[in-house]
Amino acid sequence: MYCRVILALGATVLAGVVHGDGQDETLATPPPPWAHNDPLSGKTLLCDWCPPGQHMSSPCTERSQTECVPCGENGYAEFHNHLRECRLCKACHRHHEHESQNCTPTTKTECECDPGYYLSGDVCTAHSKCPVKYGVKQQGTPTSNTKCERCDSGTFSDVLSSTEGCKNHTDCGDLGLCLVDKGNRRKDNICGNCTTNVVIMTTVSTPKMTTGGNSSTNTANSTAASKIATSTDESTPGYIALGCICILLFLFVCLGVVKRRWIMAKCNELLGRTSQDRRRQGQSQVDSGVTMQPLMNRSGHAHDAQAVEQLADYLPTLGCCPIRSSPRLRRGVSRNDENVRSQMVTTDDTNAIAADIGNAWRPLGRRLGFSDGKLDGFENDYRYLQEIVHQMLRQWVNENREEATRGKLADALVEVEKEDVARTLLGLAIGEHSQ
Repeated sequence: MYCRVILALGATVLAGVVHGDGQDETLATPPPPWAHNDPLSGKTLLCDWCPPGQHMSSPCTERSQTECVPCGENGYAEFHNHLRECRLCKACHRHHEHESQNCTPTTKTECECDPGYYLSGDVCTAHSKCPVKYGVKQQGTPTSNTKCERCDSGTFSDVLSSTEGCKNHTDCGDLGLCLVDKGNRRKDNICGNCTTNVVIMTTVSTPKMTTGGNSSTNTANSTAASKIATSTDESTPGYIALGCICILLFLFVCLGVVKRRWIMAKCNELLGRTSQDRRRQGQSQVDSGVTMQPLMNRSGHAHDAQAVEQLADYLPTLGCCPIRSSPRLRRGVSRNDENVRSQMVTTDDTNAIAADIGNAWRPLGRRLGFSDGKLDGFENDYRYLQEIVHQMLRQWVNENREEATRGKLADALVEVEKEDVARTLLGLAIGEHSQ
């Protein structure tokens, strides 16, 4: 009696060690009987296990063995068991996942990530791509990511890839060619014909080693793709066309410079002759006490100023800059007799030069101290340009009184490139002084 109890207790302990949920996952053969407390007899009985693919419908009794029935549809039992029901088959529901093993009465469903993906946590994630200069050391699996390594000297990788390893540089000597451009970790060697300067780009895709799962395979297949580009022959017409365009542009610029200098020379010659004529005409009107000779008289200043204005308007159409004041003319005005420069501007002066100032009235007004708002007021109050200039000068004279001298007005006219008008103004003063 005691021996039977000890045997039952040992079987119970063994059954608990085998599995706590009623199935054996370690033993291929049926395990020892498991202990069952029979409620009818109150005794501990040793019952047999149900085989894989079945589950227990009723435990053993003193008169019968354990009764087992096959698993129903969508159920399985992988091991010996005394389960009341078979386990349910599960479905593969993750994105980028498929069934690698179907569910049967004796096997459960096995799920696996699709090719190019691996299980990271509870999500199928795409395998990482090795960057340029790096090759695949170990390809990714459904359960592990890609492993990359930096290309060694003499190898390169010029693509983003999760499958390609580093490739060896092309040996130009083996192809009977010369090295044109040495490769590095990101590009292959560029080989060229040693005599005809024909460039041949050859890429040999030979991965050093590809390892997948637990096995490593050395790939012996290599593919060579040659792209021949005759750099000299194909690019020669383009270089010739570019050279012709550059030469034409250079000639065009040279012609423009020569044309401009010729026009400026003619203009200076014309102005020089006019200046000499004016000096001869004004010589008779200047007495011995006046140091500056008038270049215009009262009857001729308007005509000459109009001619200069027309010339200044015509020069921009020829690509020439407007006539600029020369240091000689500036010195001539600034060194005029102090008696002439210190005289106040009169109404006759403003009437005589108003028509000759033209579109330079705004810059002149700013130099005389008028704001842009005040100048806008002159323009709005008066209709004709000559009247605008006259009223502006008249107000300047009224506001400045003794400070509104012919010298200050002449200096302002020189600054706005109206030397001819400045000479006219001082010439009028010289004429009054001589009389």
